[in-house]
Amino acid sequence: MNEQEINKYFHIIKSNNSNFYICNREKKILPGGEIVKFNNYPWGNAKFKFYEDCKYCRYYYAFRFPFFKKYDGNIKHCYGFFK
Repeated sequence: MNEQEINKYFHIIKSNNSNFYICNREKKILPGGEIVKFNNYPWGNAKFKFYEDCKYCRYYYAFRFPFFKKYDGNIKHCYGFFK
């Protein structure tokens, strides 16, 4: 998702005072060259139960050998809410 789509999702989450879980790479370079950083998401006044490196999401499944490949970069995840 690009920054505009991320902002739309956060607008929906905030307007519903929702809980959220997000797991994503710390930094991604999108096909158009846009750089998206986990720490720069529009967190606003979010309260977090945890915000840390993700220990269990290090690899992804591929249809060719080797079948498990490591993500290109650190994975972060968090659980929080807006009130």
